[in-house]
This record gives sequence, C-alpha cells and structure tokens, in this order.
Amino acid sequence: MNFKRFTPSTLGIAFFTFVLANCPSWLLACAVCFKDPEDPQTKGMNASVIGLLAVTAIMLMAFAVFILIIRHRQKVYYENHPLVGAAFENPDSNSSPNPERDSRP
Repeated sequence: MNFKRFTPSTLGIAFFTFVLANCPSWLLACAVCFKDPEDPQTKGMNASVIGLLAVTAIMLMAFAVFILIIRHRQKVYYENHPLVGAAFENPDSNSSPNPERDSRP
C-alpha cells in the first residue's frame, strides 16, 4: 500500500468529512436556524440583539450630548472673553490681550 498520497491535507479533509457524516442531526442546526419563533433560544437571541442595539444607541446619544455640551461651553467662553472671541471673528484686527508684547519698533 502506497501511503505517499495520504498527505496531511487529505487526511484532514477525510477526518472532517467523517465527523460531519456521523454528526447527529440535532448538532447541525439550532432553533434559530429552524426559525421557530416560540423557542426560548430564539427569544433570547432576539432580546440580545435588541439589547446590543440599545447600548449602541445610548452610546451614540451620549457622544452627541457631549459634543453639544462642548459647543455650549465654547459659546459661553467666547461670550465672557470678548478679546478671544474678537480674535477668532476677525483675525486681522489688532485686538490683542497684551498690546505691549505685540508692539514692534
């Protein structure tokens, strides 16, 4: 008998085929694959998907609120510091917080 033709890949494929052929039918598919809506496993999967979507939505809303808070703080800061706000509105203006420092001979 010539064993040279039995390479590791050929033996792996043969083993996988043997295991798959001898598997019981209850191992091949679950209730979700059979689309049984009343099975507890299907209900649990649906609840977990809804839970993950809720976590994602909450995190996105928290990020949006964070951006709005930063925007509001920036607006309040520029309203309370007119020199900083004026410098951003008109960068060519000579409104400097320290005029002695910017004076050039």
